[in-house]
Amino acid sequence: MKAIRTEYLPSEHRPIRIRARDCDHNQVVISRDQYETETDAHIAAARELCALMHWDGTLASGGFGDGIMFHVFIETADDEREMICVQTQQLQPSQTV
Repeated sequence: MKAIRTEYLPSEHRPIRIRARDCDHNQVVISRDQYETETDAHIAAARELCALMHWDGTLASGGFGDGIMFHVFIETADDEREMICVQTQQLQPSQTV
């Protein structure tokens, strides 16, 4: 499993860029202009990093709406394709983590 962080790179110049990087400092930077939404650009950047590193598997993405998204890449073997389910639990206001 790999964690990938994508972020908007502020610039006074066009094109707007999105960077994807992992904890090992592997990274790619793509232009945001060719994608319809910022979310699409973030996911594309994460996928581009996966392709660059020759990672094959499932990518789950999410973010907080602040220009940064997080992606979890889960590697699966070619002969062991599985459906990967992610369950979330909503906590009641009185519950703590």
